[in-house]
Amino acid sequence: QPEDNISVRKILTNSKGIFTEIYVTNHQPIHGYVTGVMNDYFLFFSPVHKLISIPLQHFKWLMPYRENERPYSLKNEEFPLIPISTTSARTFEEQCKRNIGKMAIFDLGKEPKKIGKIISIQNNQVELAIARNQTIFTNLTHVHSASFL
Repeated sequence: QPEDNISVRKILTNSKGIFTEIYVTNHQPIHGYVTGVMNDYFLFFSPVHKLISIPLQHFKWLMPYRENERPYSLKNEEFPLIPISTTSARTFEEQCKRNIGKMAIFDLGKEPKKIGKIISIQNNQVELAIARNQTIFTNLTHVHSASFL
């Protein structure tokens, strides 16, 4: 596993700033570009989902765009390659903990129970207050992607 992460990190680092299509789950591609690679996750910027934190363990594959090709035919002024100026935690869990008290969208919001306010994170469990003020718990290792608002 550790050597797999080294290979994945190298691939992702080499693709920083290149428009790509990535797969995190089997059925949902994400288009955009890698902005940073941390210890156990990477940051991906998409015109649709904005900044997404993705654990390395859930990364499936990446396909670069051809030179001069852009996602959704967006012009440079509509979707520029910009460096992200946020400071990110070294681990995915710490990144999530930094966002306690904020809104989060897990797994691209495919399920309503994966969108809500982070209440706490303990013992690898995320406590999330979803839309109708119901509290649910999600195992952090099962989260494929996270966007924070």
